[in-house]
Amino acid sequence: MELTPFLLLPIAGGFALSSVWTRLRYLAARESGHRLYFRATLNAFYLLPVAVAVHVILFVHVTAYRVQFLPLLGDVFGLASSPIEMWGDPSRISLLMLSAIAGPILGLLLNVHLLAEVPWLALPPFLRRQFNQVTISQLDRALKNNDLERLMMRSALKGMPILLTLDNGKVYVGFSIRLPNPELERADVRILPLLSGYRDSATHDLNLTTNYDFVYKLEQIPQLSHLATGDFEVVIPVDRICSSHLFDLVAYEYFRSNGEVANDSGGDNGQDGSTAPAAETAAKDQSH
Repeated sequence: MELTPFLLLPIAGGFALSSVWTRLRYLAARESGHRLYFRATLNAFYLLPVAVAVHVILFVHVTAYRVQFLPLLGDVFGLASSPIEMWGDPSRISLLMLSAIAGPILGLLLNVHLLAEVPWLALPPFLRRQFNQVTISQLDRALKNNDLERLMMRSALKGMPILLTLDNGKVYVGFSIRLPNPELERADVRILPLLSGYRDSATHDLNLTTNYDFVYKLEQIPQLSHLATGDFEVVIPVDRICSSHLFDLVAYEYFRSNGEVANDSGGDNGQDGSTAPAAETAAKDQSH
């Protein structure tokens, strides 16, 4: 029997694996066209050995598979006269079907690290840490070509503020609200502000004029009890960000008080080709 049409089954399984397993799903979300098809085909080669192993185990140890299922496949596809052998035509069709089924099932099993995101599940602390590290590693790999998103992820993971300079000279210092999602094209950045200010139009010196410290202790201010911390989140379009880097207020104050803040423009993400002031550079270096 001509098995060529059935060869699409392993590729379908490979596509399902890319769609279910987060490591491949994050990468596939930013791929298209021939690269996505190539990845699905490559995954099919990984699934075939799994399908072969499952087929052999079922053929040897599960009587119903050998006596009932394989003959049924033979009847459905006009192979009733084909002998039921380990590598006969019904067995090869079954093997290709198993490769398609293995894709989503294997993807779900490989997503075991997502159990760390289930709050009510009592995982051992060391296991939860390991699962979280797997998630972070997968995100970092998927975001390797987007410096801004990697910086936002580092800000969220380290609990360290990030400084954003906008195209109009406005400056925001705040905490990244959430980890980036590689499956979504980032159009804006959401932060909870800590400080804001501006850069001098002539010298590009950093001037911080507004302190949002009260946002982090609203429960201590009766007049603001009707507000929540999230009400002060700031959403900034990505295309308005000129430069960005991690920021350490202690380092900034130290260098400013010692008169060591350089009079040059900020930015370390390569968007404007400039260098960060000494205090901001020191803050950035602390994160490495």
